[in-house]
Amino acid sequence: MSHDPLDYGLLIQDAFRGVARRSLEIVASHGMPGEHHFYLSFDTQMPGVMIPPHLKESYPEEMTIVLKTQFQDLVVDDDAFSVGLFFSGKLHHLMVPFYALLSFTDPSAEIQLSFKPEAPEAEELDEEEALEADATTDNVVSFSGFQKRRSGQ
Repeated sequence: MSHDPLDYGLLIQDAFRGVARRSLEIVASHGMPGEHHFYLSFDTQMPGVMIPPHLKESYPEEMTIVLKTQFQDLVVDDDAFSVGLFFSGKLHHLMVPFYALLSFTDPSAEIQLSFKPEAPEAEELDEEEALEADATTDNVVSFSGFQKRRSGQ
């Protein structure tokens, strides 16, 4: 099967993940501005997702975290972000690859980006992760929350 280099679904997914990544980078560098806060949902089964075992047991498929005021140690790189969050009064660190994101929402800005998680190519994974990876899935892009604006507005 040949790969279309102009796969617009993939290009849009990459762009939207870039918005999530850049937003997290800004918060990591400058703190959460104003009333902004993020809801980040991710697939807990994706290779590279690192969460404590008790959270994985509680959220075996999908987990949503909120970054507002009670988070720390937010670190963002090209492929993933890590953050410290409190669960039942105890600090836990999570690492989430951007390809595992299901959604990124900032309710204060009325922005919601939805993703279909995308497993990396097998050669990008180490041997153990490759065994856990599922077949590549279709991409879905949600444009809900976006309004068409006329030029000049």
